[in-house]
Amino acid sequence: MVKKGAIPSPFIRKYQFEELRSLTNGFGEDNYIGEFQFGRAYRAVHEDTPVVVKIWEDKGTNYEVLPGDNARRYCVEFDLLRCFRYEAHPSMVRLVASCWDQEKVAHVYELDALDTLYNLITEDSFSWSHRIKAALGLANFLEYMHIPAPDQPHLPFLICNLDAAHVMIDRDYNPTVYDYSMISGGSSLIDRRYILNQHVKGCHGYIDPNPAYQGSWSEKSDVFAYGVVLLGLMSKRVYSEHDRLKCSPFVYEWAWAQHNAWKSDSLGFLSSKFSLVHKRLQADPIFECSDGVKLTKLAMQCVDFDPQKRPTMRRVVNSLKKLHIVEYNGELVGIDRLVHLENIYDKRADPYDVYAGDGGGESVDDDDHLSGCQGFLLKKAELTQIVGHAIDRFRAFLPQKIFVPCIDHYFSRWMISAVYQEIPGGQIADGDEELHNAPSSGKHVDVHVYSHADLRLFTSDFCEENLIGMFQFGRVYRGKIAEQEVTVKIWEVPKKYIVYKGDNQRRLWNELSLLQHPDFIAHPNLAKLMGYCYEGEHLGVVYNLKPLDTAKNLIEKDALAWLQIIKILLRVGCLLKFLHHDKPPYLPCLVCNIDVAHIMLDEDYNPVLYDFSMFRGGIIPDRSDERTVYLHGGYGYTDPEYAHSGIWTEAKDVYAFGTVILNLIAKKLYTDEDKLSGTEIPFLDYTLDNPLESKFFGDWARGVYRPRWDCPEGSACSLVHGTLEDGPGFYPEDGANLTDLAMNCIESYSSPRPTMEEAVERLFGLCVVQDHAEALGLKQMLQCSQTSCSGCS
Repeated sequence: MVKKGAIPSPFIRKYQFEELRSLTNGFGEDNYIGEFQFGRAYRAVHEDTPVVVKIWEDKGTNYEVLPGDNARRYCVEFDLLRCFRYEAHPSMVRLVASCWDQEKVAHVYELDALDTLYNLITEDSFSWSHRIKAALGLANFLEYMHIPAPDQPHLPFLICNLDAAHVMIDRDYNPTVYDYSMISGGSSLIDRRYILNQHVKGCHGYIDPNPAYQGSWSEKSDVFAYGVVLLGLMSKRVYSEHDRLKCSPFVYEWAWAQHNAWKSDSLGFLSSKFSLVHKRLQADPIFECSDGVKLTKLAMQCVDFDPQKRPTMRRVVNSLKKLHIVEYNGELVGIDRLVHLENIYDKRADPYDVYAGDGGGESVDDDDHLSGCQGFLLKKAELTQIVGHAIDRFRAFLPQKIFVPCIDHYFSRWMISAVYQEIPGGQIADGDEELHNAPSSGKHVDVHVYSHADLRLFTSDFCEENLIGMFQFGRVYRGKIAEQEVTVKIWEVPKKYIVYKGDNQRRLWNELSLLQHPDFIAHPNLAKLMGYCYEGEHLGVVYNLKPLDTAKNLIEKDALAWLQIIKILLRVGCLLKFLHHDKPPYLPCLVCNIDVAHIMLDEDYNPVLYDFSMFRGGIIPDRSDERTVYLHGGYGYTDPEYAHSGIWTEAKDVYAFGTVILNLIAKKLYTDEDKLSGTEIPFLDYTLDNPLESKFFGDWARGVYRPRWDCPEGSACSLVHGTLEDGPGFYPEDGANLTDLAMNCIESYSSPRPTMEEAVERLFGLCVVQDHAEALGLKQMLQCSQTSCSGCS
């Protein structure tokens, strides 16, 4: 739904940072609105239209900002607002301009801002109707965002850093959320819910306090933060920087202390209804006591310690609509501005049932249905409340100086900390991971931030002796950190591929997300991340990998024996099968740039895939709307059918895998000399009768290959190089079978190609695999398939 009266422009203007400085009068105090989580917001005028300029800053007062963090947040928000450009919710900002100037990043929104909700909450001029209007509009916006996306993987958008400071109130007192620095999900953004090493968990005072849920967001995390906003609107309370420095109770801690004190007061408990509405707001002419009680109850449900007891945002909106002020003063509180979502729920019924449902907010009489960590935590929470009640009662008989006002705050934090420490490693217990739908196969590994000078030190100033070779978008080196040998990868702007501004940064961020996800950390054939470098144009990663050489270099050196080739093919095949394996709700993972230059071998000739620059699927969005003809895979490995469809599927990886088989068994590579000599056909001149880049592998292979049933004398049914046929473990039938498999994989059309599951099954059927299982490490491979690599069994 497009905002009423808004006509989205197809263009987003690009500003230089100095132009933004001029727009805001040098970021002057007169135009300053306030701080958000990672920077500042200012008023300005853009093309005669009032706007808000948001500047990300590298030096946060409360939050650690690592190199590249803000540039990534800028790009994530840019992608989000571009996706919603023509169907934005009225409470979502409209992006009209942006700035990425050196390391300075900023966005410009079309918004006539009065002030932030954070600044207005404590103001008497912000009336009861204004507050209900803000609460209702914000709730409707969150409900809208939590509906699963129409495209796979059908995930809801999670704000993850909802804060009153991130809600701008316009001149008509309509709420608009203007910061999405930590947003996750949907079908167009990386799903960051379970990525490890996320050093920012949300905003102070709005983070879900339940230790079992920290580090893995859900819709209920946003519901909790909304509950804190709702409590602030009613009680005129915010959690300020002054409160943080004094370790004062959070707003929700104060609310629970008030609730517990009310329950412990038997006379008050029996004679009155519990309400946290500020007395000055109760004096508003249109305030109804029943609304205060209902709103307080709703807010307390939202900040319940148990996320399962919190309502969904759909239920929150329905509850707000039943308030007296909404039923009888609907126009005053913006009821006509709400987006009606019933049709969307009908269209997306199945995904909604899976991810959001209509439940939540119901009382649970017992927690017998909870197992392990969660039931343990809830019992601890009950103990905390019981002891808290005792403290409240005891404090009533003592002088004020003996018990500081925030004793409940200190006690509750101590208790939560104690609960957290009693869980091994502070992680969710094994029995509860399925309950939270969180991946569990990975191990937590700290990721370091390195400077470019560090990388120079590790690689002896990127000397030629340490250069291993080129990958699609840069170079890879041997390195050494103290006594540990590592692999260092540096992104550059290659001559063979078009690279636009921000492309390599996105590749780095995607790789960091992928290699810190529990599903991928434990896989033995994926590179293990140690750290990264983001310093201006200097981008790189460091892997915990002692490199022997790339498969490409070893082919060129003629340094691979037959058994080593089979080992490489088995493990790479199993890896691709694992990546292609269905794991709802995600799309299959596709490498998209498989290349022997991207396969590093360790000293035991175990292959490790170390480049993910074109990876998509799984937690990485497909972004099929951003297809570009200038980037379609690695030279010599691109599926000819891709030029027609422009869509990557598992069959494209299968084609590249078939090419890898030919590389290894025939000892043939597609080199720069082949490209310069015109061996490949230009992309735009491609037809299926004249396949892209197939003159080297496809045409060459088809020119010399004949199937066994149609193999005249003098023709080859095996493309295995003659020098490999004399090696140990070689069987002539294996050569023919491998050649058949390779030729099946590089069929011009995708439909006749085998799946990776079928390809791996054929690899395991080779005689050499049956007779040399120990030498090939088959036992270890099968153990891997039964744990993290379930797709390899």
